[in-house]
Amino acid sequence: MKTTKWKERRKGFQYLKKQQYFIAQHRRHLYHRIPIKPPTTSPPLVHHSSKQATSLTPHMIRKPKDPPTQSKPLKVQTHMAHFLVVSTPLHGHMNPTLEFARRLARAGARVTFLSTVSAYRRMGESPPLEGLSYASFSDGYDDGFNYHINNDTAKPTMKSAEEYGAQFRQAGARKVSELVRTFSDEGCHVTCLVYSILQTWAADLVRELQIPSVALWIQPAAVLAVYYHYFHGWDHLINKVEIDPEFLVELPKLPPLASKDVPSFLLPSDPHSDIREIFRVQFETIDKELKEGKPKPRLLVNTFDALERDAIGSVDQLDLICIGPLIPAQPKKAPSGSDYMEWLDSKPVSSVIYISFGTIISPCTRQMEEILNGLLETRRPFLWVIRGSDTGSDSEIRSRVDECGEGLVVPWCSQVEVLAHPSTGCFVTHCGWNSTSESLAMGVPMVCFPQWTDQTTNAKLVEDVWKTGVRVKLNEDGVLEGGELKRCLEEVMEGEEIRKNAMKWRDLTREAVEDGGSSDRNMRAFVEEMREIELARCETLEDEDKKYYPSSHGNDRLLTGSLKLDFAVTPVTHLKHFQDKEPPAISSTKALRFLSEEPPSPIASLAKSLHFSAFFFISSPPITSSKHLFSSPPSMIPSSFTLTLTPIFQTPSTSFAFVV
Repeated sequence: MKTTKWKERRKGFQYLKKQQYFIAQHRRHLYHRIPIKPPTTSPPLVHHSSKQATSLTPHMIRKPKDPPTQSKPLKVQTHMAHFLVVSTPLHGHMNPTLEFARRLARAGARVTFLSTVSAYRRMGESPPLEGLSYASFSDGYDDGFNYHINNDTAKPTMKSAEEYGAQFRQAGARKVSELVRTFSDEGCHVTCLVYSILQTWAADLVRELQIPSVALWIQPAAVLAVYYHYFHGWDHLINKVEIDPEFLVELPKLPPLASKDVPSFLLPSDPHSDIREIFRVQFETIDKELKEGKPKPRLLVNTFDALERDAIGSVDQLDLICIGPLIPAQPKKAPSGSDYMEWLDSKPVSSVIYISFGTIISPCTRQMEEILNGLLETRRPFLWVIRGSDTGSDSEIRSRVDECGEGLVVPWCSQVEVLAHPSTGCFVTHCGWNSTSESLAMGVPMVCFPQWTDQTTNAKLVEDVWKTGVRVKLNEDGVLEGGELKRCLEEVMEGEEIRKNAMKWRDLTREAVEDGGSSDRNMRAFVEEMREIELARCETLEDEDKKYYPSSHGNDRLLTGSLKLDFAVTPVTHLKHFQDKEPPAISSTKALRFLSEEPPSPIASLAKSLHFSAFFFISSPPITSSKHLFSSPPSMIPSSFTLTLTPIFQTPSTSFAFVV
């Protein structure tokens, strides 16, 4: 008889371990919506009568000095900084923001990366990284919103983009609120929200929840400084550069800027005035922190100290933390046997011209023909990225390239991998900041052909400050002629001084991001500061709990009895509580919570909820264990029932409540 009871008890604890594993798996996959099958049998140690529950004997319970295995990682996570990183689905925003999230995780933080369904699909498969998880929301364009602008067409109206922006903000705000609430319920609060530039709705939302937020500026510090000064009293001077072509605006610690060097959104004639107003809101959000009496507002900037020391000092009112360049340490590799990589392998060192103009704006047909004419006149090998939507003359361009035998046209390539290839000698680029940073990091000289936004300022920096390239000159119609492109290519490919500067900045870039470099130190210091904030928050909550549960720590002892709770099942959002004593305030009451694959409907019955839920035990202060309580198919749930629970350690005045 004794042997039978001992086997039953051992079997029961084996089941309990299985339930703990199930709960851990449920928590891990909650946001990926990966279906997890609940256990098919009922737990032997959860009973409906107190007589059966008293069979749990002390020798079967872990001692306080040896807590359950599951509690150890949870305790560590309590003192880890938890970052919620929010990004728009734009390629230029996604790439650096995702790399920033990875670096946070490598620095020892827990990170949840949030963007749209379409962005998540584009990310593809990547090696799992401890501490980094993903969440997504639908913005109504799960196949992606078309930002693409083809210069063959008339200037597009921004109405559709404005409507999409409003829809994105509403859906994003709902998801951020849901995540913050869910993480709080799980005891893994969001320590800090980091948002890519212009997503100020996220900062306003978490400010109401008393969660700190920091903007991730994905453009260079010089561009940030120009925007800042424009919105803080220098707008009349910046506007003057377009009126007077000879006028140069001189902003603090920045090079003199002509109209062609200023971010295009700030020029009076620019058609995208609505985007200028979004930047205005960005800086108004930053200024709110100063008005609230906080220290210098901080921004994380995708650059490094040695690259933009003067520009960083141009804005004394802000605390700029340089954590760039945000380029993957292991870039996405081309599939084995890719034609363009084999083609590059066959070319001499530093002989290939690489051409790519980003993902939003494409040159018009006439411009594409002029570019091809200039490439052919150089008689150098070239690799040109032309997306299928770039131009209607795609087939004609390809046929001319095939005839010459000097070049190769591809619809896509791994840009970092191409720039890192020894055969690449020059990059003809639109000067988006991601492309510019990648070129600097790989030591590749540039021919700059900027189109809009920050690209114009980036080209100014490349040519006049870092001296790693030249900028093309356009004709009266705003077209880059083939002869001009040939001149620039010869100057860059044969210029020893330009190549020498490119190598210098390559070495400085690598020093900044390697272990102990300036950007690495800044990143780790930021994570450590947030970890201290999280630790202080946890200590504050523990102090508040001690007010309700005095002298509970250090005096834990084994229970020999059990706790009997009676509940009634009702088809509403909570269970009626029949304890003699009311629990303390909800804010300090720990609860019996449940995990589910989907949020429960407010009118769903408990029976329906329990069909896919797992209940577990939590007390306050924590008793260092989560214990599965109940799981049965709906047909086995009575209209009312009694649960007899046996906590592992006693804590004075323990009270319970249900959160549904």
